[in-house]
Amino acid sequence: MKKRKVKKGPFIALILLIILCIGGFSLYKYIEYRNSNTYKLLEKGYTKEEVPKINKLKNVNRIVEMNYQKNLVSLLDETYFLEKNLDQYLDYKKENPSKSTKDIIAIVNVGTSKPYYEGLKETDTSKKELMLVNKYFKLPDTYKVEKVKELSSKYSYAGNKINEDIYEPLKDMFDAATKDNVKLVVTSGYRSIESQEKIYKNYVSTKGKEWADGFAARPGCSEHESGYAVDFIQMGTNRDTFEASEGFAWLQKHAAEYGFILRYPKDKEYLTGYEYESWHYRYVGEKTATKLKKLNITFDEYSAFYLN
Repeated sequence: MKKRKVKKGPFIALILLIILCIGGFSLYKYIEYRNSNTYKLLEKGYTKEEVPKINKLKNVNRIVEMNYQKNLVSLLDETYFLEKNLDQYLDYKKENPSKSTKDIIAIVNVGTSKPYYEGLKETDTSKKELMLVNKYFKLPDTYKVEKVKELSSKYSYAGNKINEDIYEPLKDMFDAATKDNVKLVVTSGYRSIESQEKIYKNYVSTKGKEWADGFAARPGCSEHESGYAVDFIQMGTNRDTFEASEGFAWLQKHAAEYGFILRYPKDKEYLTGYEYESWHYRYVGEKTATKLKKLNITFDEYSAFYLN
C-alpha cells in the first residue's frame, strides 16, 4: 500500500500565519507599552518601584506631562497627601527646600502657606462642633449661637457662658476631675463678636497689630464666638503656671474622653496660627477627640484631610 504524501504547502502557510500573528501581537504590545504612562515615567527617570505609586494617581497624565519631580514620590508616601494639592506641594517644596515633606503636606493642607486672613472664607456652621474657625475660615457676620448657657460658680468665674451643646460633657469632665482632687475652672467661654472685637482692638493698641494677630483672633475668627471653645486653669494657677499643674496633666490624659482637645498645642504654631496655649480647649465630640489624640494631629489638619 502506498504511503500518502502530506502536502507541505498549507502546513508551512499555517506556521507562517502563526508566526505573523505572534509577531504582530508582540509589535502591538510593544507599541502599546511605548505609549503607556509606565514607559514614559521610566523614561523621565522614575524607578520601577516608584512608577506603580505614581500610576495610582487619578490624574497621572498630569505627571507624565511634567518634567521629572525629585520630591514627588516622597510626597505621595505621606499619610495626609491630597492629590488636589499636588502642584502646591511641589511649588512650596521648591521655595522651602529644607522643609520636610511631612511639614509641607501639613502646611499646604491647612493653608498656612498663605498669609493669615488672606482670602477669608465663611466656615460651614452646619458642622456645629466640627466647624473650622481660624485665620482662614470665619463665622458668618449673622452667626449667633442658638442657645447659650451660663456656668455656675462651681465650674467658672462669674459671667462665663458656653454653647449649651457642650454643657453636659463639660460638667461631666469637671466632676470627674474633682473626684481626682483636681479643681478646674473656666476663665473664658462664649464671646460675642462685639466682645472679641474689643479684646482684639485692645491688644492692637497696647501690643501692636503683629503681636495681636499672633495671640488673639480678629472678630469673626475666634473659636470662642462659636461657643465651643473654653479656657481652663486649675484653681490656684494662672495661664503662665497652668502647664505645670496637675490640672493640665489631668486634661492631657482625660479631656478626649469628654470630647475636648488642646486646640493650640506646643510646636504646632506654624499649623494653627497661634502661639501655644495650654489653657485653650475646643469641644469636637468624644469620637473626634479620641481620633485626634490617637493620630496626634491638630484639628486644622484633621479638618483639611477628613472633613473637607
